[in-house]
Amino acid sequence: MSLPTRKIGKDSVTAIGYEAMGISAFYGKTLPDEERFKFLDTLYESGCTNWDTANVYLDSEELIGRRFPGQTSPDDFEEGDFRRVVPRYSKENFPNILKLADGLKAIGERHGATAGQIALAWLLCQGEDVIPIPGTTKVKNLQENLGAASIELTQDEIVEIRALAEKSDAVQGARYPPGMDDYLCLDTPPLQR
Repeated sequence: MSLPTRKIGKDSVTAIGYEAMGISAFYGKTLPDEERFKFLDTLYESGCTNWDTANVYLDSEELIGRRFPGQTSPDDFEEGDFRRVVPRYSKENFPNILKLADGLKAIGERHGATAGQIALAWLLCQGEDVIPIPGTTKVKNLQENLGAASIELTQDEIVEIRALAEKSDAVQGARYPPGMDDYLCLDTPPLQR
């Protein structure tokens, strides 16, 4: 189905959108996930691209995230995204990365946290000399990253995460594209007084 569109900033969205509040709350009893997934599939197939979500809508964002899990291939990264040229994000290795992400997500559900927060929390458990420095351009992701410092993993979870990482075999391919090694691990110039 082809729906008419309008502009929000530079983006074209369908002229009529969808408010996701009702899929999770406020419109009577919440339906089982399978029925809600069928509804989301129908919504997606309709061509509607303007979906409104918010934390106050209870699990609407998580539900949509589970139904449409995001990147499934390095081709899903935007044009110009650095990860498109990093060998570790190759099409051959991407399924291994997703396997690790799924395992971290499952642990995150125990803590009400995201997979990324669990990864950062695990790094913090590796010792006082490990200081993660994740980058982002989105305020929501910044807050999520900083929130990882308050997650307390059990010793069993720390071991479980290392086993997940080893089993996923996600560390294949170089970490950086060819030629970038020349700019890494350089000595800091002496301080000039």
